[in-house]
Amino acid sequence: PSKIGKIAGFEDETAPQVPMTPSTFAMEALSLYLQEQPGNSLLQSAVRGFVQMHQDYLNTANSGGGSFSYYFDRPVGGGAGGEQGVTYIYPVFIQGRAAYGLLNAYQQTGSTVALSVARSLIYFLQYWSASYNGGKALLPPTSAGGVFTDHIYSQEQGIKALIEDARIRIAAGDTAGGGVAASELTQANQMYQYIISATNAGAVGNFGETGTSGEMVRIAIALSELGVGNYYDQAEYWTRNQLAESQLGVSSTIGWNSTIGGMFWSDATHPLSIPTNNKNYRYNVDGSANVMLAMSDVWDHIVTTK
Repeated sequence: PSKIGKIAGFEDETAPQVPMTPSTFAMEALSLYLQEQPGNSLLQSAVRGFVQMHQDYLNTANSGGGSFSYYFDRPVGGGAGGEQGVTYIYPVFIQGRAAYGLLNAYQQTGSTVALSVARSLIYFLQYWSASYNGGKALLPPTSAGGVFTDHIYSQEQGIKALIEDARIRIAAGDTAGGGVAASELTQANQMYQYIISATNAGAVGNFGETGTSGEMVRIAIALSELGVGNYYDQAEYWTRNQLAESQLGVSSTIGWNSTIGGMFWSDATHPLSIPTNNKNYRYNVDGSANVMLAMSDVWDHIVTTK
């Protein structure tokens, strides 16, 4: 990784600004690879390099007597919106995904820097009062019952970060029945339940994008693993009724979209768009990647190989 430099046009041009999410994804992928090759010194060095990059580009701000750390969003494509098509500069997606990736990096490298930065981002998500969110926290406190205003996929990244940090805390001796881990899992579970209720998902598991549905499957399994609830049936329902049904059987071309057999359509909500050129009905590598990760988790919890 290398520093890209400041980008003009931001509200605060004195802070370092960089498109963090691509680097976060790379760090997360390398961490998964390192899990398979723990003795690979080159992978260790690469992951630590991305961790250092995340620390170098961390911004700080004071609000309500507290100090917060976060990343700016970088506008892409010449539009006014940022990486997730929004005008604010610190959406939940950027912070949540970075925290989750850093926690994965910590588990593979033992980097205390990764752990510290990840937890500072989680703190930001839980307690920063966002003006565009009606003065509420980016991730709702447990007393809010899971209510939030944002893209579902963005909020899922925050949920995953809460769960992963709780997993680390429990492994370090913070029992699931008390302490910070318990509060993080309570908040994650309330948000999970709210998404199900707000979308009326039922047994179908239509959460909008197929990648969003894939993330919900992974969250269901993670919460079940940690004893928060028994959501394995939900994970299986959504896998059968949504993920499997979104898979492409053959390669074809619909309008301007070339499709690849075995992959997954991006949008689970717009089947009536077929076969128009509606962008909602397309192949999207990000969505398919999330579905494949979900399929892998489901496989690990349903199939036993000997």
